[in-house]
Amino acid sequence: MKMNQSLWSLSILLLFANPASVAKVFWPNIPYSIHLMSDDQAFDASVSFEIGTFAPGFVPRLSNRSQWASKWTVIDRTTYNSDTKLFASMVQFDSNEVPFVARRRAYMWGSTGGVEPEWVLATSGDWLWPEASIGLPTV
Repeated sequence: MKMNQSLWSLSILLLFANPASVAKVFWPNIPYSIHLMSDDQAFDASVSFEIGTFAPGFVPRLSNRSQWASKWTVIDRTTYNSDTKLFASMVQFDSNEVPFVARRRAYMWGSTGGVEPEWVLATSGDWLWPEASIGLPTV
């Protein structure tokens, strides 16, 4: 991984849906964060981010990183806006078909283009796919 650790300021919010039973995942970075490449240069529009998951049973590790792309399923992608210094997107889904099974781990994969791309794969213990059939939480 070459991208600077400041990317770990990423925040994924899992928002439960409207009564039509559609789950929404809103995944922005934290505003005013500093985003730098390995050479300490600021991110530019070549940096893109995907949210997704891996094939059932596959756990990404450094030892199997050559398999990541073939095991990866993306559900949404966005690019970094170098003017606002933000990236954000929202994806809606109405079923928990494999591999987006409820309570399975969600991941964010960021990368640049080019001959020697830089990348980052991030997850957290609470980044789990929501249940698509849940409406608004009761209060």
